[in-house]
Amino acid sequence: DLPYYEPSPVEAGILELFDRYVEAWATQDADGLEEIYAPDVVIRDDLRSQEWRGIDDVLNDLTTAPLVEPGSWPPVSVYATAR
Repeated sequence: DLPYYEPSPVEAGILELFDRYVEAWATQDADGLEEIYAPDVVIRDDLRSQEWRGIDDVLNDLTTAPLVEPGSWPPVSVYATAR
């Protein structure tokens, strides 16, 4: 068991932003997304070769974008040993 520790103010802010981000996408809340993204945001999806420039471009795809669902963080790396 790992001991619990209180998140630092920076970590708490990151967790709050992540929760706001997921909630805004999950509920298709355009106003919430405008609060999170800068007006001149640039988002690149290298896997699909897509790019969105500006908040208006992002919001145009809001109703057709796949939903972001709350869940666990994806694993960053996995360590395995042959022992």
